[in-house]
Amino acid sequence: MSMDNPVDLTDDYEVRPSRIKLKTTKTEKAGKIYRREQRRFCREQERISRANGYALSPPRKRGQSESISPPRNRPRQPPNQYEQEHDQGEWMGGYARRAREEQEEREWEEKIKWMTDEAEHDPFGDYPTFGYAGSSAGVHIPSRWREAAAGPPFPSFGPPFGLFGRMPQTFPQFGHNLHSHYAAGSFPAGVPSLGSMTEEEYTTFIREGLYAKQHASELREAERRRQKMQEREIKREKMREQRERAEAKWRYQQEKEEYERRRQRAEAREAKDRPRRAHSAPAGTNDPARYSARWTSLLDVGGEVEATSLKFSDIPWPINHLLSPQDTINKVTLSNVKAFLQAVSLESREDLKKVVREALRNFHPDRFHSRTLNRVRGDEKELVKEGVEKVCRVLNDLVKEVR
Repeated sequence: MSMDNPVDLTDDYEVRPSRIKLKTTKTEKAGKIYRREQRRFCREQERISRANGYALSPPRKRGQSESISPPRNRPRQPPNQYEQEHDQGEWMGGYARRAREEQEEREWEEKIKWMTDEAEHDPFGDYPTFGYAGSSAGVHIPSRWREAAAGPPFPSFGPPFGLFGRMPQTFPQFGHNLHSHYAAGSFPAGVPSLGSMTEEEYTTFIREGLYAKQHASELREAERRRQKMQEREIKREKMREQRERAEAKWRYQQEKEEYERRRQRAEAREAKDRPRRAHSAPAGTNDPARYSARWTSLLDVGGEVEATSLKFSDIPWPINHLLSPQDTINKVTLSNVKAFLQAVSLESREDLKKVVREALRNFHPDRFHSRTLNRVRGDEKELVKEGVEKVCRVLNDLVKEVR
C-alpha cells in the first residue's frame, strides 16, 4: 500500500446513534419519581412561603443564588449518572447494551456468591434454599415436591421442639413472638422457605433457633409451667360451674318453699273467713265487699308453679246470687253485672269506671285462660270457659255505657 493512495477508513469507524429505545430500568424509574417528588415539594414550599407573605425565606433550590427574588433564567440541573449512561447508551448503540448486560451479569454472580457463602453457614443443614447456588451440589428441588414428601428433618438445633407440645409465646430477651416461623411444637410443614424471607426475618429466625437450642431446659420449664397453669384454670372453671349449679338448685328450693308458705297462708285465711261468710250472708249470695279480696286470694293461691283444683263456685262471678253453674251463666246480664259492680264500687269507695276496667282485665280470656282456667276441675272447665266469655262480652258493653 503506497502513501500516495491512502485507504479511507472513516466509514468503518463512524459511530451513529442507535434508534433502538432501550427499556427503562426500575432504578431509572425510581430516580425519575424521586426527582419529580423533589420538584413538587419545592413548588409546594415556595407556594406556602408566597401565601404567607415570605415571612420565612422560601427554600433554596440547588444552584440558586442568595437573592430572595427568583432568577430570570433558572440554571439547568446537570444530568445524573443514570441519565448520562442512558444518553451514552443511545449514542453507542449495541456496544453500551452489551457492556451493561455484562455488568449486570457480574453483579448477579457476586450476589450468588454471597448467597452461597451464607448458605454454607446455614445452621439448618443441607437445604437447597437458593437453587443452584445452595450447598446441594447444584440440585434444586421444587417446593411442591418437597411438601409432598415426608418433609425435611428437624433443624440442627433439634430439641426442645420434639420434646414438648408447645413453645412459650414470648421471651423478654427479644421482645417478639417466637411463633413467627415455628409451628406449635414441631415443624409439620418443614423449615420455612429462607429464600422468601427478608433480611430482618432471616435474622430473627436464626436468633430464635439459636436461643431455642441454647435454652432447651428453660423452654421445657416454661412449657411445664404453662401446662400447670392451664390445668389450674380448667380446675377453677369446673369449680365455678359446680358452684353455679348449686346456687341455682338452692334458689329453686327457696322459691318452692316460699310458694308453699303462701299457699298455706291463703288456705288458712280462706278457712278463717268461711264461718263469717256463712253467718253474714244467706246461701247462694255473692258478697260485693269480698269481690276484690276473692280475686286477690285466687290469683295469690294459684301462681304459676303448681296447679290447684278449682270449682265453678270458686270463681268470683260479678253477680249477686250464685245458683247452679248453668243458671249462674244465664244470670250474667248487663243489668245484673252493672248492679253488682256498683255495689262493689260503693264498698271499695272507688270509681265505677275503675272497677269495670279491673273486672274486664281479670275476665279477659287470654289472661284468665293462662292463669286460672288450667286449675279448674275437668268436669267444670267448659262451663267456666263459657261463663268467662259471656262475662267478658257483658263487661265490654258496660265499658261503653259508663264512659
